[in-house]
Formats: sequence, C-alpha cells, structure tokens
Amino acid sequence: MLRPTEIATNTEGPWLVVREKNRGSCRIELSAIVYIKASKDYMKIVTPTEQFTALITMAKLEELLPEAFFVRTHKSYMVAVKQIKFLRNDSLLLQDQSFIPISSSYKERVEGVFQKKQL
Repeated sequence: MLRPTEIATNTEGPWLVVREKNRGSCRIELSAIVYIKASKDYMKIVTPTEQFTALITMAKLEELLPEAFFVRTHKSYMVAVKQIKFLRNDSLLLQDQSFIPISSSYKERVEGVFQKKQL
C-alpha cells in the first residue's frame, strides 16, 4: 500500500501520492505538474486543470521528484523542466504564461537545465 508522499508508477507513467490539506491522499501524475510553490510546510502543486495543497516540505519533494524533470528555482519554487518557455535574468516564463522567480543561489543550476533542454 502506498503511503502519502511517495513516487509510484503504473501503465500511465509515474505519479506522486500526497496527503492533501482537507481532502486526504491523492495521486498527481508527474507529467501534469507545471510548478510547485511553497508556503511553510504546505506546497501548492499546480497542474493545467487543478491545484493541490499538500502537506509536505519542499526539501522532501525535491528528494522525491526526478531531478531530470524538475528544477528548483527559488527557496519557494520548483518547476517542471518541460514547462520552461523562456529564461530571463531573474525569472522563468512557463508555457502557461506564469512567471516564476529565480534566486541567485539557484540561477546556475536553472541555466544549466535550460541549456540541456534546448539540445
């Protein structure tokens, strides 16, 4: 049996199981995640159709999510690499037109991931 805050796979691909605030446990397909925004120990996980508020730390999510598909951009943000449309000096523009900040401590990593995405 899966516990909240695990990565699992099925025939549709990998998904994240999280304990959502006020709704119990839910599954979120990794390919559907656009970005994640932190607010203390709660994370807002944004997909094109829904938003989930999960009780988990950013550090735990960063540990669980595949590094090849997600990049931390700021102490409060993590984005799906495939969602990055433009890299700006201090922010990213995503496919859904969201702007996500890039802090100086994550900038080099974000730039490296963006360059690999272009290849």
